[in-house]
Amino acid sequence: MQNRVFLHNAGKADKSFIQSIRHNWQYRNISLLDYCRAITESLYAEGRIRSWKKYRMMYGKLEQFLSDYAGNRTHDIPLRKVDRTFIMDFDTYLRSSSLHPNSVCVNMSVLQTIINRAFFVDDAIPGKTTPFHGYAFRHLKSHKDILRPEEMESISSLPLKTHPELWNARNLFLFSYYCAGIRVGDILKLKWSNVTSDDRLVYVMSKNLKYRDLLLVRPALDILSAYKRKKEGFIFPYLNPVAAYSLYPERVLTPCQKLELTNDISNATKRINRALGKICNMAGIDKHVTMHVSRHSFANLAREKGVMSAEIKELLAHSNLKTTEIYMGEFDRQRSDDILHNLFE
Repeated sequence: MQNRVFLHNAGKADKSFIQSIRHNWQYRNISLLDYCRAITESLYAEGRIRSWKKYRMMYGKLEQFLSDYAGNRTHDIPLRKVDRTFIMDFDTYLRSSSLHPNSVCVNMSVLQTIINRAFFVDDAIPGKTTPFHGYAFRHLKSHKDILRPEEMESISSLPLKTHPELWNARNLFLFSYYCAGIRVGDILKLKWSNVTSDDRLVYVMSKNLKYRDLLLVRPALDILSAYKRKKEGFIFPYLNPVAAYSLYPERVLTPCQKLELTNDISNATKRINRALGKICNMAGIDKHVTMHVSRHSFANLAREKGVMSAEIKELLAHSNLKTTEIYMGEFDRQRSDDILHNLFE
């Protein structure tokens, strides 16, 4: 049902609907789903497609939950009646489904953002504290595979020229590794205009809009030399070169064009990750490798070479050191293993 709702409203950014919602906020008569839908659609209208997709996913889960909430098939409740009990019931509902615990946290985080806005900004929920007050997110610490330099060399030395899909995927993976772990979404959007005449890579990160200016080291330049340089156009052959999103700067794209770009990046990433799985099998590497592993592998190499956490933070362009330290905490496990091995083996 949520797909019909969003497809009907997403393309037109229904301002009259959102204005009516704002009017209802003043009297606290709005329903929970209407409030969530208004905020979700505003994200689409602003072109924040990644956030829109997360909010839409949560909306679908919430709609399913409300269809049977309290056993009376209410389908919706007034926003003002959202309380701590409702929050915990929704948490229990998500955890009883097939969702991974970390996916539960993503959905609950989105709902928390919405509810806190209703409480703190729009004064649409009564009470002295937000319904999420005291709620604890329960993440599962996920294992992060890394590739060591000798494994990267094994991948690099594979003869793949006669397998274009594997060859391109390997080039993308290694280029990310040599360029401080550039994320797959950013690397797919790179154009030749992002490469300067003095062999530097300049681009704006999609995730946090940080400006990046990186030296292109020799292995990265060797990868670029394998592709035909053009005045414009994407460097790597994954995105549609004649789509509207390739012809205009991303900042001027319509929400519909940004959605097309996001979907094409998602589909390309799946293709690349499948190819990387085949490449690792060929190289005798028994690890689950995706494009993001290049980022972790770069961070691990930097740590082993003695680069400080604060400097690695800048190279990865993390917003805070805590995120980098989470990376380092994972990699320090290997250091502990090495110490124990040297002591007792």
